Amino acid sequence: QFRAIVEHLKMVAHPQVRDVGSWAGNVMVAKTHPDFPSDICLLLTLLDAKLTLLDGSLKTQELDMVSFLSDPSLPRTGPDAQIIHRVSIPYPKDNVFIETFKVMRRHMNAHAELNAGVSLEFSGAGMEIVSARIVFGNISHGPFLASETCKELVGKELNSQNLSSARTVLEREIAANIRDASVPDPPFVVVDRAYRQALASNLLLKAGLRAIAAR
Repeated sequence: QFRAIVEHLKMVAHPQVRDVGSWAGNVMVAKTHPDFPSDICLLLTLLDAKLTLLDGSLKTQELDMVSFLSDPSLPRTGPDAQIIHRVSIPYPKDNVFIETFKVMRRHMNAHAELNAGVSLEFSGAGMEIVSARIVFGNISHGPFLASETCKELVGKELNSQNLSSARTVLEREIAANIRDASVPDPPFVVVDRAYRQALASNLLLKAGLRAIAAR
């Protein structure tokens, strides 16, 4: 199930940056620059990873990626300063399908015009979806978890009709949450809202069709 994650990580920056950078550094860039469409934060959100923060007295605090990025008080500074100590990634179950995408203007060293991750858990060998996580980058500030679209899919068979219904929900959900870049520097990729919304809908369809083929 981690094949898609590994392939996506190969599209982060370029080899020289990956040799000297760290995943925690990437997370902190996303924390201080909410417009940054971080692939690392997208993938960790998709996998429902948990960050552990550590302070000088060795007290820890565990929270998910979206909570960390959206809480302006974290990590704490001053006498009780915290650092990112570790990340815990739950291993996907056997019946989980994972697919990710990064649409960019060059094949490396480029920010995403839109990045996306889809995780679908199926019931046994059938096509019924029992849980779903759908995450997009460069829709809102930070990873956007399409919770209403996930609810639309859970408990249903994965087929073209239900995918079409989910796309309708997703388009409505994105329209209510989509935002443009708030800072001019650094110059993060800013593309038309309608383009990003249509692209997100099409990537969900593409992931769904690949999941059907894989089953």
